[in-house]
Amino acid sequence: PVALAQVLAGIAVAMVAGFFPVRIGRSKSSFAAGEVFIFLLLLMHGPAAATLAAGAETMVGALRSSRRWTSRIASPTLSALAMFCCGSLLDALLHSLQQRGLTNPGLTVVAAMLFTLLYFSANSMLVATVLRLKRNEQPQLGDMLGVFGWVGIAFAGSGAVAALLFITYRQTGFGVLAAVVPIMAMLLATLHYHNRQQEANEAMRAAAEEAAAHQAYATLHAADAQHARKKVVAA
Repeated sequence: PVALAQVLAGIAVAMVAGFFPVRIGRSKSSFAAGEVFIFLLLLMHGPAAATLAAGAETMVGALRSSRRWTSRIASPTLSALAMFCCGSLLDALLHSLQQRGLTNPGLTVVAAMLFTLLYFSANSMLVATVLRLKRNEQPQLGDMLGVFGWVGIAFAGSGAVAALLFITYRQTGFGVLAAVVPIMAMLLATLHYHNRQQEANEAMRAAAEEAAAHQAYATLHAADAQHARKKVVAA
């Protein structure tokens, strides 16, 4: 019952975090803060729990960003598939390291970061492949590499944070983790609203610059017209 409650709580937090995507500065890319909690569920309760959380979190994002039911169904399915496959690999790797006595916090963090990069790559490739198949095109490896960049680094950071939370949970128990998770959620929500405010300010600044440009053009046009009329009168 305790494990089930933790899994349900993790899924709920991941879904709520899906409403607050954190945008990467000066780009159109963003990542959902719920990934931290999904990776934490993976480390705590295995790939099955993480698969449910990944599908639920992606479903929230799909419902917010698309009105097509094909996207609302395909996106969570692909995320769940990528998470189950990659999560099973990470779970097997950690068990293998534990059997050989190689388990330590450093290896756990590194393994989690590598896994998150693998999961991001697999998920991106699956989505890009589906889009190309809809256009009757061949899948291209460049589709994955083209979107890696800062989003991949953000995913790796999410994996590292999840690993550190897992290590804290394993050493001190659930009490400290229960206190840290709400703080992280507040931090990520703050980042989301801060980015939204920056976007709004940027939009207002761009609108003001455009209005000033139009005003300058209108003033110049009026001056040219007045100058032309003076020439006509003088002639």
